Formats: sequence, C-alpha cells, structure tokens
Amino acid sequence: MQCNVAGMILQAGNNSKKLWDVIARAAPSFSVLFRHALIALGETPPAEKTEVARSLAKRMGFDLAPVIEVADFRQRAARPVDSDIKRLCSQYLAAIAQVTAA
Repeated sequence: MQCNVAGMILQAGNNSKKLWDVIARAAPSFSVLFRHALIALGETPPAEKTEVARSLAKRMGFDLAPVIEVADFRQRAARPVDSDIKRLCSQYLAAIAQVTAA
C-alpha cells in the first residue's frame, strides 16, 4: 500500500486537491496497519484510531503530528492549508515507512 500511495502522490504532482484526496483515502488502510503493528508488538490496541496511532508513535518514536493532521482533515475538524500539503505528505509517508520497516 505504501508504494502505491507514494506513486499516487507523485502522479498528483502539484495539485493540492488531488494530494489531499490521496492521503485522505489512504488513511483508513494505514489505521489498520497501525492497529496490527501494535498487536504484533504484543499490545492490545485502543478502540479509537487516534489513540492507536498515539500508542504506536510513542512505542516506535515516529512523529504523530502528520497522522493527526490527516485524521483531522478526514473528520473535517481542520481545513487543509494547500501550502503545507507537500510537507504533510512527506512527513506522513515517513511515519508509515517507519512502521512498515519495523
């Protein structure tokens, strides 16, 4: 999934709307990844997706901020800032890469 998302991000280029769409659509799959990573580490994952990410970030030491930012966007709790989308994609994929590498 990670390679597919990275490819879709590359295809979106500088189109902010497409970039936001790619990471928003990929987020549920990465939530499942996070939950199962905690299980593989011998932990019982919390019920709430954000808490799953928080627990895994604490355990693995990755930056939780981009994961929360994407979750907020998906829940419409935060309006995206187009100028930040490339930074967010980079940080989000870095967090995913750290989890998949482990």
